[in-house]
Amino acid sequence: FRYRVYGSNVTNPDAADMTGKTTRDYKDRAFGDMVTRHLALCVEERRPICVRVIARLEGEPYEYERIALPLSGDGDTVEFLIVGTFRERIPRCVQRGLSGTED
Repeated sequence: FRYRVYGSNVTNPDAADMTGKTTRDYKDRAFGDMVTRHLALCVEERRPICVRVIARLEGEPYEYERIALPLSGDGDTVEFLIVGTFRERIPRCVQRGLSGTED
């Protein structure tokens, strides 16, 4: 899955802007594989999915929810996904200059 646009405040274990990159480009391969599975499920089932991610990164809680929405021009073939995240607890190492983020 390739990111056409990756929000400037989106967090990930690599603390990287993924615009133009794919889920295989994450340095943290386990994270990239998890994201790929979630997005593939959305495409395979052709319906919105929502997952809650609960993990630890560098000893700190890392919790967020991801929603993926499939888009189709013909009502059958998924051509694009719109993906959003709601951050609950993000480690300092991936905050990428976020203001108002709780520890």
